Amino acid sequence: MKRFVDVGADRSDANAVVLNVHDEAVEGGHQQVASRHDGTSTPVRALIEPPCLAPHLRPRRACEKSMTMSEVWSTMSPMAHADWREPVRLLRLSLRHAAAHQLALATLVGCTLDAYLPFNVAAARLEAFLEPKIRGTEHAAGAPTERQIQFLRKLCPTLEVHNESRAEISAWIDHYLALGTITAHEELKLKSGDVVRVSRSYRSIGIAEARHELAVVSSIGANGRVYLKGGGGAGAWPTEVQHHDPS
Repeated sequence: MKRFVDVGADRSDANAVVLNVHDEAVEGGHQQVASRHDGTSTPVRALIEPPCLAPHLRPRRACEKSMTMSEVWSTMSPMAHADWREPVRLLRLSLRHAAAHQLALATLVGCTLDAYLPFNVAAARLEAFLEPKIRGTEHAAGAPTERQIQFLRKLCPTLEVHNESRAEISAWIDHYLALGTITAHEELKLKSGDVVRVSRSYRSIGIAEARHELAVVSSIGANGRVYLKGGGGAGAWPTEVQHHDPS
């Protein structure tokens, strides 16, 4: 009998319960069922499959028409926002812990996955674990570069790095960069129309130099990037921005 943790519909650790997985006879064969201590049960497939896929991510039946790109974009939230609040909310959602279906899948395939892991890190670990088993050992996940490891250690010196894949280290880097973006936005509280001072570092022929320029905030992307007026996709991360003091 296999066991795993179900963190509940709201994905909170407070609602976590241990499930027992067993085979149950159904019409036409058997299915694996996860039973809880309160007597309720759920097919394991329902726990493994993500519960709420957007229309453009759900598997398409043969009779369905494929969606055009404009239809895909219409199902997604706006990419730019007038102030920092919604981007920070979206970023926090992206930093949630591993989901119940990830933990269930990890248990079934024998992949070590802790409930405290960030969702995207858990996804990267599962993919690295499963890909060589599905496509062959020649598709084993690559090792991280030394540059990746050094950068991650700068972002989080206390994080221990062992035998993680390149994709998992990249997911950790994205996680800590997002945390820094959230912190900067909560301090700056930027909105469209704010005048800011943008500081950038450049390296030319081995010489590092900093450049500063004034700009006006146009909008803030869902990933937290600050877009600046003037066109051409000009922008900066909030860690590169300060409010301009005219005095």
